[in-house]
Amino acid sequence: MGNYATDQQQLPVPDNPRPEVWQYIINNLSKLSIAPVQLMIQDMIARDKFGRQKYGVPLQTHNGRDALTDMYQEALDLTAYSCQHWLETAERRDLELHLEVLRLASKIRARIMFRDMGSKVESKG
Repeated sequence: MGNYATDQQQLPVPDNPRPEVWQYIINNLSKLSIAPVQLMIQDMIARDKFGRQKYGVPLQTHNGRDALTDMYQEALDLTAYSCQHWLETAERRDLELHLEVLRLASKIRARIMFRDMGSKVESKG
């Protein structure tokens, strides 16, 4: 891959017998009776429906896409949105949230870097 921030990936593979990711998360979170989690589950159900309509398939493992690249691209967008929100509110708690998002994006990019280094080492061996 060239630029992990902007590379376009193939569409998810149709007729994939692998597990559905949203359903897995929802099933595990349903065991918790914490109010924010229950609200998140409703939002996750809505996002699952949105994704199925957009891509024609549910989000599944081994769908032909690089999940780490998808994570990184979404984290970069989240970084911009969290900064926008902090700049609009100028509240310390929003700065802290933005910094947490930055840490997450940095961890994902580091994971990509280490994965790529490992594959280069393996190909030399």
